[in-house]
Amino acid sequence: MILLIRHCTPNINYGRCHFADAVERIKAYNFTQDICLDEITSLKSQIDIVLGNDNFDILTSSSPRTIKTAQFLFHKKTEQIIISDAFVEFDLRVFHVPILKAKFKTWMLISRIMWALGLLKTDKSFSQERLRAKNGADLLIKRSQRKSIALVSHGLLNYFIEKNLKKSGYKRAEKIGLGCFSITKLQFDKQ
Repeated sequence: MILLIRHCTPNINYGRCHFADAVERIKAYNFTQDICLDEITSLKSQIDIVLGNDNFDILTSSSPRTIKTAQFLFHKKTEQIIISDAFVEFDLRVFHVPILKAKFKTWMLISRIMWALGLLKTDKSFSQERLRAKNGADLLIKRSQRKSIALVSHGLLNYFIEKNLKKSGYKRAEKIGLGCFSITKLQFDKQ
């Protein structure tokens, strides 16, 4: 079994802002440890059912919001969690539109679209990041042959990892979520 878990919602300002403020909010989003842990608490009974009695190897990206989510969800110390840069979110940068004032989530959406279209340059292209997600899925498949795996990571990366897992014969068994936080349970379909 493989669990793809998205981090809890960062507590930052999601209101309307101009480009310069959006750039600062991206930094805050990336580095904050102030997250909505009550998203996990509110789903406790559903989470207990999804997790069952399985003992998981827990992997997480090196992002503070994912590490804190993993620690709270699994009641583990950092040294019991495998932290890897292989599972960091796709590069978040803001598309430069100096006259636009929009909600922060709109800035993120516009920037993602422009990046996917190749109009926003980052350290890695959209195709390079999709390949990284495929490699991450391959790693999870290999590790899950020994033990159930829980990956605490990010929305877009998890989306592409799930697509690759499905191509490799995994099926979504269950999904729960609240705010940014979600758990997607995937199991290998032997058919």
